[in-house]
Amino acid sequence: MRIKITIILFFGLCCFLRAQNKSALSALKRQEIVVGRGGGFAGTETQYRFSEDGMVAKKTGQDSLFRVVRQHPPAIFEQWKAWANQLKIKELVHQKTGNVYYFVRYREKIKYYQVSWPEAKAPKGFQAFYRGFMRKIVKDA
Repeated sequence: MRIKITIILFFGLCCFLRAQNKSALSALKRQEIVVGRGGGFAGTETQYRFSEDGMVAKKTGQDSLFRVVRQHPPAIFEQWKAWANQLKIKELVHQKTGNVYYFVRYREKIKYYQVSWPEAKAPKGFQAFYRGFMRKIVKDA
């Protein structure tokens, strides 16, 4: 009887670990756009992650995980991805921060591309991208 229970528990554990591994691998295939700001007196950072499945999640300095705040159709993500690519986020090297800083990050599989800037000194087109993202994607989240 103990052998049967041991076998059943072992089989269940193997199935569980396999499912976890598949979800980790599928996360590597994802694309996402992360937009945020940080710094200031408290030094906290607020990020909004827009995934290819249309989910918008928020993470602040106090949070350890993102929490879902909105859902958009996946086609909307493709429009924003095209805009980020039009701004040449993959080619631009601009990692400047100040007391208060803003950033746009694009992830494609396991590669990250990020542009960050201090207040009022954004690279061409990125301030409009940031403001549009906050207005249309995040809204009242």
